[in-house]
Amino acid sequence: MASIKIYAIAAYVCAIIFNTCKAAGQGPLPKFPAILIFGDSTVDTGNNNYINTLLKANFFPYGQNYPGQKATGRFSDGELIPDMLASALKIKEAVPPFLDPNLSDAEVITGVSFASAGAGYDYQTNTLLNVIPVPKQIDMFRDYIARLKGIVGEERAKQIIGGAFVLISAGSNDIFTRPFNLHYSFQDTMLDIVQNFTNELHDLGCRSMAVAGLPPVGYAPIEKTIQLATELLLPVDLKWVDNINSYAQSYNEELVKLLAQAQATLKGSKIVYADVYEPLDDMVKNPKQYGFLETKRGCCGTGLFELGPLCRPTTPTCGKLLASKFLFWDAVHPSTSTYRVIAKHIEKEVFPKFLNIFGHKERNAVGLDVSKWDDHYVHIYMTPTCSSYFGMLFIPAHQPIGSFLNKLRRNATRSRSFSKFPAILVFGDSTVDSGNNNEIDTLFKANFRPYGRRYPGHTPTGRFSDGRLITDFLASILKIKNAVPPFLKPDLSDHEIATGVSFASSGSGYDNATNDVFQVISFPKQIDMFRDYTARLRRIVGEQKAKKIIGAALVVISTGTNDISTLRMDKNDTGYQDFLLNKQLYDLGCRSMVVAGLPPIGCLPIQMTTKQQPPSRRRCLHNQNLYSRSYNQKLASMLPLVQAKLSGSKIAYADIYEPLMDMIHHPQKYGFEETNKGCCGTGFVEMGPLCNPTTPTCRHSSRYLFWDAVHPGQSTYQHLSKYVEKKVLPKFL
Repeated sequence: MASIKIYAIAAYVCAIIFNTCKAAGQGPLPKFPAILIFGDSTVDTGNNNYINTLLKANFFPYGQNYPGQKATGRFSDGELIPDMLASALKIKEAVPPFLDPNLSDAEVITGVSFASAGAGYDYQTNTLLNVIPVPKQIDMFRDYIARLKGIVGEERAKQIIGGAFVLISAGSNDIFTRPFNLHYSFQDTMLDIVQNFTNELHDLGCRSMAVAGLPPVGYAPIEKTIQLATELLLPVDLKWVDNINSYAQSYNEELVKLLAQAQATLKGSKIVYADVYEPLDDMVKNPKQYGFLETKRGCCGTGLFELGPLCRPTTPTCGKLLASKFLFWDAVHPSTSTYRVIAKHIEKEVFPKFLNIFGHKERNAVGLDVSKWDDHYVHIYMTPTCSSYFGMLFIPAHQPIGSFLNKLRRNATRSRSFSKFPAILVFGDSTVDSGNNNEIDTLFKANFRPYGRRYPGHTPTGRFSDGRLITDFLASILKIKNAVPPFLKPDLSDHEIATGVSFASSGSGYDNATNDVFQVISFPKQIDMFRDYTARLRRIVGEQKAKKIIGAALVVISTGTNDISTLRMDKNDTGYQDFLLNKQLYDLGCRSMVVAGLPPIGCLPIQMTTKQQPPSRRRCLHNQNLYSRSYNQKLASMLPLVQAKLSGSKIAYADIYEPLMDMIHHPQKYGFEETNKGCCGTGFVEMGPLCNPTTPTCRHSSRYLFWDAVHPGQSTYQHLSKYVEKKVLPKFL
């Protein structure tokens, strides 16, 4: 044990040395084997050269200050931030575009750029310019992974991707293309795409990511040109620059919060915000401090509107030498000198966040308890220097080092692995109806705006939310698909059938009387739809395969709230608890079922409104919540009894009451600011047809627990899905 103490002292001394080095300005940079880039023209090193778009920069005067004076496709007079970062990290001097037909194996191994000039987070941004949207760059990354595996093998490829530095820089084009239609609600759309993008990168093995915020977009010369032209036509002061820059700052504030939540969710990841707003703002306000003489126009042409094909070989420029004195190269893009300042800022402020020395988290991730080790362990260590890490490794003397290291690696990278569900099948009400009510004759629909404003493509799909539902998130977590389609969808594909659908109907309940109120699809009729589904599935994949899919599918059942809210189910009713319908599902082949309990009914905004509570004193209705809790207790006690009677089944209870109450009692922990009213309209009564295209909505629905007066928002559903992932899905392991 004495030797362990010696090494603990050595670790302490090394920490002191490290801090001394850092104080001297010689702090170590993190070690990355590769650099991977996603985004727009700020980081596109030439991919647009190889696609059919007008937005290219593979001609002079672009690249006039690039090594060899080459026009590489970079939208600047020289190198971009990725090139400078790759050099600072000692990976390589320039980051090549992935689409380069001459891309060598060595370049693949050390990283590439997938970025596309003109790209944005939102698909609509990319339509006009015919470029590669940021979400689509993931597909290129998958191709890259396949090629990397072919070069170095699967294990080494996994190590490279897991150890690579990933930079994501986009969003400006989403704003540029919406100068007259820029709503704060669009920030939620962008943030959702960022979240999904980082999730996908994590799923593909990336662990170290930096996400750049928006720059002060209003300072771009072309924005000022647009402002001037608009004010000449409209005799008003639009305060254009201030408004757009305020929008960018607001977005950045939300992005910081999102990335912190993403890192907490994505185990083993480090996701860092890269601030480009403040350094650019400081350059504009204090140009002489950085050696700039011009900040209001670009070096190319007049500098007021030229970019891309308008900044061409015949266009006059400020000159090769003077370009370094211009903050902007063309009417949109910074000069290489500006990029160099930003790269230095990232090197100083962002890279150190990836350094993790002597962290107890590493020890816990490995799952080793050093307090029980004694002197028969061999100690291997490295001495500290200002440019390298200090490390200690305790290896049992009787165990071969190779096998121990393999075991150590497996423990360190071990993560929860759920049973592989081939499909997801959903029954219930509006909490899980992804659009079936669109196809039936009922007033209870949500296939119009503002519903779906955060859904990919801003599409009102029939989901009673601003975006995705809990079942969409679960399907994504289980790697089945990103969204669960409704069974009644007219163009439902065979693939969608094979991977599962929703039979749910908004407004439905267990009690038939509940369904009569809204003229929706009752639970027994949903079972009939399931029979039709199984028949179609058999035709697609055959009898035996269909039986396997249904038997292995995850079945989600979420209903009961409407039975209570319509007063069709009292405390003595056993319609929910006898679970006869699940016996029918069992007889039809289902074996793995999740049954959701009731939410805190008394906390629904509409329920508080019915008690005529004044806005300033709205509180959850205690008696209604007591009923929900009592009901859930009976359900949770009953499900194991049902499972015991159904041989080979697994039926799990999903508690949504407690996580929702935790969100209500501790909203800031989840990023919420409002919990007792919805985002749509007043938030007190609006839902369905009362929440329509003419109804005003809140600015940031992600800050509201409820979307309308009854239904949670996408952010709430996402938190619930994480709870189910952690507490319910492990029961199926």
